[in-house]
Amino acid sequence: MLLTPCCEAAQMERKIHLVTREVASADESKVAMLAEQGKVEDSLSNCERCLKEKPNDPHLKLLKAQMMRFLLEDSEAEKILKELQNADLSFQELKAAASTAEALDQWELTKQFAEKGLSKFPKHDSASLLLTLGHAQSGLGNFDQAEKTYLKAVNLDSGNSALEAIIYFFKGRKKPEMVVKFCSLALARNKDPNSLTVVRHHKFRAGSLMQLSKNKEALADLNYCVEKTPSDSYVFRMRADVNEKLGDKKNAELDRKKAIEIDKSLVDWK
Repeated sequence: MLLTPCCEAAQMERKIHLVTREVASADESKVAMLAEQGKVEDSLSNCERCLKEKPNDPHLKLLKAQMMRFLLEDSEAEKILKELQNADLSFQELKAAASTAEALDQWELTKQFAEKGLSKFPKHDSASLLLTLGHAQSGLGNFDQAEKTYLKAVNLDSGNSALEAIIYFFKGRKKPEMVVKFCSLALARNKDPNSLTVVRHHKFRAGSLMQLSKNKEALADLNYCVEKTPSDSYVFRMRADVNEKLGDKKNAELDRKKAIEIDKSLVDWK
């Protein structure tokens, strides 16, 4: 039977990727397979059946914790993770444990699993685990340490995940000069003219440039954003403020009127 797009999307949302051992038993493989198919309750039942035979197996406990978090049984997931604090876990298992703890906003647990993975397996590709550690440190209010951790992740990550994280971190820390720096680095890496991520980085950089009173540079970013997202009223309001500061009152007024038109069209459409 063919699925409608809505049904297919709902089924996709039910899927969960479980960390697996290099050599997994048939029963463990079935647990992972059912979860990948979106049959999370069936997967959990099989996992619990395996745990009856191996009640102290840390890998099976971790699988259960992942599924309990997915099913919003957060207290049970947290309880299992606490039992795994001193367990002998592989690098991938420690990443999964840290990620699950992060999803629970259990920052101390997240930090413990991430630090253990980074110290126990220093030669592994650790950019994603560094990001998780940075989130935990930030969540615990250790902002100076989080900044150092995010910077390490940026140096290791050739993609955009670490850059995205550090941009949001510095926005939250109200450090516009750092937002400009890392938005510029992100834009140097990603030159896709149709990417909304590129537009967002131009917008973030424009806002930070405005805070630094670099309005001519901010205007260039906002012109780009207006061209790519002409239905974003906030961008027009930002550009109106910049034009005002640059003494261009005519275009400032035009941008404000355009922003009002866009907002009104959205209200009328609803």
